[in-house]
Amino acid sequence: MATILAVEGQTNMNKKIMINIVCVVVVLLLQLIVSPSLPIGGTTLNFCLAYVVAISLALRENPKIILCVLLGIIMDLTHGGPVGAFTLIFLLINATCVSVSANITSSGTLEKSVIAFVACAVANLLHCLIVGVSTPGISLITAFTSGALWSLIFDGVISVLFLLILSKILVDDSRDAWKSSF
Repeated sequence: MATILAVEGQTNMNKKIMINIVCVVVVLLLQLIVSPSLPIGGTTLNFCLAYVVAISLALRENPKIILCVLLGIIMDLTHGGPVGAFTLIFLLINATCVSVSANITSSGTLEKSVIAFVACAVANLLHCLIVGVSTPGISLITAFTSGALWSLIFDGVISVLFLLILSKILVDDSRDAWKSSF
């Protein structure tokens, strides 16, 4: 019996890993190809941030530190700004999303959607602060009044969409309420 449960658990984990790899490839293609061609309000969409927030809320049992570092490095290398800023923001937002979602009493989609939207807003504010402080010749007011603040809305909406999609894809149907976990 224990062997069957272990095999089912391993199969479920392999499924989540494969889904995550496919999603990361899609998100990178969206970020590197679609995002630069769709400037909205003086800013581009940050699909990587939206995915980090969504995956942190959808799979809260494991912090996705490697994923945050990988996507953060790609964002740091492909976008102008202070090196390491996106990596730091992705790590902080991942830790925040995992801890906040673990402490809410309900695991409903509405609560997670609100957390995702607020997390993207905080990440964008933090990025404006980092850019304003670390870039010579740019004041904090200039950093906060740039088009980057529009990302508060756009990245939050994309994150909620990713969260809804991941919640449907990553549903664990292998659990049987009648089987004991002991």
